[in-house]
Amino acid sequence: MVNTTSLLGVVLLARHGDRLEFFQDPFTYNPVQTFLTPLGSVQEQQLGTFLRGTYLDPASPTFIQGISADIANVNQLDVRADAGGGGSVILVSVQGLLQGLFPPTTDNNITLANGTTVVAPLDGYQAIPVESVEPNLDISLNSFTSCPNFDNHISEFYASPPFMAEATEAAPFLEQLQPYLGNRSINFTNMFNIFDFVNVQSVHNATFLAKLPPTFAAQSYYYANFHENGVFTDASPDGIGNIGIRTILPSIFTDPTRIANSSDPLKIMLNEISYKPFISLFNVTQATNTDPSIAGIVDYASVVALELHAPATPADEPTVNMRFKNGTTDPAFHDLTLFGEPSLPLSQFISQLAIGSTGPDWARTLRTDCAVHWRGQMNMLSSEGYYGEAIRRSTMNGQRHHDDRTLHDDAVQSLGFATPERRAGSRRRYTIFRKGEVITGLPSVEIATMVNATTLLGVVLLARHGDRVEFFQDPFTYNPTQTFLTALGSVQEQGLGAFLRATYLDPSSPTVIGGINADVAEIDQLDVRADAGGEGAVILTSVQGLLQGLFPPTTDNNITLANGTTVVAPLGGYQAIPVESVEPNEDISLEGFTSCPNFDNHISQFYASPGFAAEAMVAQPFLEQLHHYLGNRSIEFTNMIFDFVNVQLQHNATFLAELPPTYGAQAYYYANFHENGVFTDGSPGGIGNIAIRTVLPSIFTSLTRIANASDPLKLALSEISYKPFISLFNVTQATIADPGIAGIVDYAAAVALEVHAPATPLDEPTVKMRFKNGTSDPSFHDLTLFSAASLPLSQFISQLAPSAVNTTQQWCTVCNQTTLRGCSAFFE
Repeated sequence: MVNTTSLLGVVLLARHGDRLEFFQDPFTYNPVQTFLTPLGSVQEQQLGTFLRGTYLDPASPTFIQGISADIANVNQLDVRADAGGGGSVILVSVQGLLQGLFPPTTDNNITLANGTTVVAPLDGYQAIPVESVEPNLDISLNSFTSCPNFDNHISEFYASPPFMAEATEAAPFLEQLQPYLGNRSINFTNMFNIFDFVNVQSVHNATFLAKLPPTFAAQSYYYANFHENGVFTDASPDGIGNIGIRTILPSIFTDPTRIANSSDPLKIMLNEISYKPFISLFNVTQATNTDPSIAGIVDYASVVALELHAPATPADEPTVNMRFKNGTTDPAFHDLTLFGEPSLPLSQFISQLAIGSTGPDWARTLRTDCAVHWRGQMNMLSSEGYYGEAIRRSTMNGQRHHDDRTLHDDAVQSLGFATPERRAGSRRRYTIFRKGEVITGLPSVEIATMVNATTLLGVVLLARHGDRVEFFQDPFTYNPTQTFLTALGSVQEQGLGAFLRATYLDPSSPTVIGGINADVAEIDQLDVRADAGGEGAVILTSVQGLLQGLFPPTTDNNITLANGTTVVAPLGGYQAIPVESVEPNEDISLEGFTSCPNFDNHISQFYASPGFAAEAMVAQPFLEQLHHYLGNRSIEFTNMIFDFVNVQLQHNATFLAELPPTYGAQAYYYANFHENGVFTDGSPGGIGNIAIRTVLPSIFTSLTRIANASDPLKLALSEISYKPFISLFNVTQATIADPGIAGIVDYAAAVALEVHAPATPLDEPTVKMRFKNGTSDPSFHDLTLFSAASLPLSQFISQLAPSAVNTTQQWCTVCNQTTLRGCSAFFE
């Protein structure tokens, strides 16, 4: 593979940064939501800076050979973050780490065909794609909740003689500690929550810090370490107590193998996680045998590095060694052993741990090891349609399952705690949408208490990504190839975000959203999703630019600690907002048009239609003239060659100078005809509209949540490709009144579905649609909805609901897909 002794790459496991108080049920580890602090973001940035010095500095002895150190090469990186657990803490933590690992640089720029050099926003911010790992879709980073066999393991540990003995020893201390805990239970089963409260208050509450005896924090940490080490370990590597790491092991095996393969560009794999998998990892690798001090809860911003070193000779194989840095107060990595050895050959490392691995079939693991059947059914929504979507989306903010939530509340109350809705200082209120609430409109009593003035309640946004390099998609299946966002694309998205900020967050705007927190983002008021398929990372990284404009850095994004220090988030108060990455193989909602055989048939039928043949004949002379500028690209009308022309006009000075001035517009005209025919249908429920039909359920849910005064949601954003726009304008009949919008929307285009408060308590909220076609369009333009300027919310939903595709299973049937994208589960 490699004939020099150099570092080939590294697999990283990193814990999130400082957060507010966090409660998890001691018997199930089901959590409630918490929030990252600016201190947590700073800690993560510092960790990223440390990792940069360790692995990206050419002067470092552990410099990764061949890595692009200054400008991130996204093909060399694979970043994932647990999106469950304590809400968005882990998912937003990773943004801070990446800001330190690849800090802004003015070298992150592009020179356009017209000679202008464009630097990415915030002095060259480097937008790196992050896969959000939602536990209900992918259990790999959060497998220990909703696992009955693990719950049994916890109960057995609590009933064990060592636990009982430790509880007896701890009892006098806990009785001394109780006056500082309010009404929190001092039962030893609750030891993690006791420690967490003490730890958080010691950092953030000056009065608490002054009153707490100096040794009490360390004592609570000691007992919490015993507690958590017992919960998250097992005597056997494949024991259920190690489930926290066992589901991560398959990716740990895959990634070093990829790194060792010289034909694979991967250099760094990063998993942002909670403290729990660390405990299990140290147990299954027997690292605690030689260093018992690492058993227990790792500090915020801790990291484990599994380094892959090149073989000493061509006859050898790469080796793996493990290093650990325990949070920000630990200045350096420390070598750990792997099964008593300082390093292991890669094959031996994998074979030693394979016994504990769940393997690639994690759903089977849940059915056997966890004895659970409901979790991970590969549905983008539940069988209850868009009502189920509300339940699924609520899991992103700490709620797992309706039944589990009831059990959790009972357990919380039994320990003397308030339930999530009533916890002091909690900003999260859970909402479950039940069948019948949406189709029939909102109950009149809810409308009467919602808002008594005609104000804007909130908005659902669909935004297209920014400028990118050339992109190819198969004209018969629309299967794509990878492409990359440019610095110009990030600037376009930031510009769109700034426009949306002025429109919806500026108090002086006539369309300011009532009650929204405009300066420092309130993440409960936001729901952001981005298509993570299609064009590679383009869409997922585009949304970062938009959010930078919508909620720009501010020094108000700070926190004053118990010691009096005020900490501002990195980059002048950067606001890290959680983004759900929507992977098409796990959730078809934002990309329902690929791997869909019936849609492929629709495309072929369109290409065989008289209308297509006639337009192809009209276009033929132009395409023959254009052929000279296209290299060897096909000029078949099925391959209507707009994207190449558009990208070259923007980025190739020679092409811009040579192409006749009307050719760009002509290519755009014919491409609009082409794409409008592909992504529309004569019937709203036709397969040609599949691109928007899978998005509709989340639109319905978001609109209904916004209209519900008890739900904090104010702004929902889906970052997508151009295709759903075409279908949306078709199914809402907006193109009848404005035929000019039919076709490909520009980069950084946006549709806003505004929810306006009812005029009187007897009315219901109304929905209005507006459109801005890219950066050259200076303002929103009103569009019609079924020939009306606006519609009552219930009517908007009832008009479109019959077209909606609510579940993966329904999509499989509609598309006639039986194997790919989770469909095999329904056709076994």
